[in-house]
Amino acid sequence: MLKHLTQKEVDALIKAADTLNAANPPSDEEFILFENLESDLNRWRKIKPHREALHATIASLSPDARLELLAPMWFGRGDVKATFDQLLSHARTFDQSDEGDMGYIADKSRSLPLYLNRGLAKLR
Repeated sequence: MLKHLTQKEVDALIKAADTLNAANPPSDEEFILFENLESDLNRWRKIKPHREALHATIASLSPDARLELLAPMWFGRGDVKATFDQLLSHARTFDQSDEGDMGYIADKSRSLPLYLNRGLAKLR
């Protein structure tokens, strides 16, 4: 089971991702970068503080907690044929957590709340 990641930390991550997602909701419209530079800049200015808050929340985790976070995320995604313990063991094989892990996790912001909630629910 998880040794370094707490439910309080998971809840904070979910809240940060939900806040970012609310500020940047999905759209059926195709987004073409630089089609309207002013609009693009305004959009990025609007979501930047929320994206930075998500990154800060991830960065506030200990390196071990960040690695452990990968297991419920992968488990909740549901496309990997492995047990939670196998995924957790795999995550712990990485030598250390780094900026790449933080970016990888943050890039999942749209689905991160769903993945984490599903993954942890499967463990209950």
